[in-house]
Amino acid sequence: MYALLTRLGMLKRRSVVKMDGGLASQMWQFSLGYALERRTGYPSYFETDFFRKSGRDLSGNRNRIFLLTDTFPAIRERYASRFDVSSRCLFCRLLRDLKPKGPCDFDEDLFRPGPKYLSQYYVNPRYFAEYRDELVELFRFRPSMSEREESVAARIASDEHACLVHVRRGDFVGSAHDVCTPEYYLGALEIMRQRDPLSRFYVFSNAVEYCRDLFAHSGADLVYMENQQEIDPRVDFS
Repeated sequence: MYALLTRLGMLKRRSVVKMDGGLASQMWQFSLGYALERRTGYPSYFETDFFRKSGRDLSGNRNRIFLLTDTFPAIRERYASRFDVSSRCLFCRLLRDLKPKGPCDFDEDLFRPGPKYLSQYYVNPRYFAEYRDELVELFRFRPSMSEREESVAARIASDEHACLVHVRRGDFVGSAHDVCTPEYYLGALEIMRQRDPLSRFYVFSNAVEYCRDLFAHSGADLVYMENQQEIDPRVDFS
């Protein structure tokens, strides 16, 4: 049926990838679409309705913004029409297709010819590992750091004992994703201090006060990176 409709011009040969979540999720979804296009030869289009209709994180807070193309100017996305989305969604539901066994599974069948509407998370780097160098070139930040950000970046770059720590909490706490335990972070700090007793830890987090309490008695040399623009992850990311 799909082949017949494409021959009649009623359905174009393309894949659709749904985008949602924060900047890191958007990068992952773009990478999946990029690999899909390279492997199948069909152009990948991206659905971004989530940011217009909901834009909510796992806690229900409306703070998810589509930042991908503004953050990485080398990326030129194609955006899916509503017909692209509805038609491919219908086909995939009818065929009961493209449903990974688990979120980290790798399924080579993802790249076979046919209608594609990817609305789930395919969190296995094997999907796009062979295009890593190309994606690294595309994921180059816009050179627009503020004076404060440039100062922080220069400080870290000049510190030969710098070790960056990222503590993700927020909407991940209590979710299916869960978060690393306090024991994990404390153990990691101790391992790094054994390797380099002069280690200086630069802590990035959306829960800085939690980190202050967590590391209060660690004895580590800690620098907390206070970010007043939590809604914009580009500040920490860059």
